[in-house]
Amino acid sequence: GWIQQRDGDKIVSHGTGWVLDAGRRLMVTNDHVVAGQDTVWVLFPKYKDGKLVRERAEYDREQGVKATVIDRDR
Repeated sequence: GWIQQRDGDKIVSHGTGWVLDAGRRLMVTNDHVVAGQDTVWVLFPKYKDGKLVRERAEYDREQGVKATVIDRDR
């Protein structure tokens, strides 16, 4: 997944994470990606014609899923 910190509509920081438990909707990322935030936005890979969409601009237009940071280990 692609994790974004936002200030309104502006993306101020971003990084990657991976799904730990899809059923419980849990992800893991590095502490610096969420850097003191309690809420972030998560986007998941998109596919077009069976191929992964790699262009960042395609993801920058997406709203994503609002997520709550539940724990951190610096």
